[in-house]
Amino acid sequence: MEVININNMDKNKKLLMNGILEYTNYLKLTFVKSKINELLKEATLNDMSYEEFLYKLLQGEYDRRLDNLKRIELEWLNFHIKISRRFSC
Repeated sequence: MEVININNMDKNKKLLMNGILEYTNYLKLTFVKSKINELLKEATLNDMSYEEFLYKLLQGEYDRRLDNLKRIELEWLNFHIKISRRFSC
């Protein structure tokens, strides 16, 4: 996970970033927390709109959660297959 360097920010930006990190922890937005610094740099370099920046953050969080859901469903399915094989004899 990339760490946000808040030492080079002005006081207001430090407060905002600390608040953002608190919200990401509370809301369990792990993609946002881990990628916000990278996406902020990308947004600045590419003159990205606020809407595009927010879209990329939310899309990444959505994709992460969808991937986790698929992984959990596969684990659940594999577990039930093993159980049914064990007791079907």
